[in-house]
Amino acid sequence: MQTSPSTPLNGVTATTVSRAVNVNGVERVTLAFTRSGHVSGSAIFTVQASIDGKAGGSFISNVNLIPNDPNNHTQTVERQITVELGANDTQFYALDLENFCYDYIQVKVVESGTGESTCKILAVNC
Repeated sequence: MQTSPSTPLNGVTATTVSRAVNVNGVERVTLAFTRSGHVSGSAIFTVQASIDGKAGGSFISNVNLIPNDPNNHTQTVERQITVELGANDTQFYALDLENFCYDYIQVKVVESGTGESTCKILAVNC
C-alpha cells in the first residue's frame, strides 16, 4: 500500500483555494477538515476537481464527499458538497471515487468570522 499525505490548507484565516493535489489513479482519498482558534463565524469547505490532466486546468465545483456518518439515512451512503464547521472541530470525509475519478483536486474554504482552517489529505493506492 502506498500513501500520500498532504496539507493543502494550513491554518488559513481568509477565504482560500488550495494548490492542486494530484489524485489521478488513487483508490481512496480521505480529507480531514479542521477549524481551530474559533471565536465567531464558520468555515465552509468545498472540493473542486479537474479531469483535463493539468494542475492548472479547469476546475469544477460541487464534488461529492462522503461523511464519516455511520447508520444515517437508512443505511445508504450520504453525499454532500459542503462541510461547515462553526466551532473548533475536525471532520473526516471521503472523496467519492466509486462513481467519479479526477486528475487533480483543490480544496476551497470560505471563512467568516475569526478562526483558522486546515485541510489534510491522505491518498491511498492499495
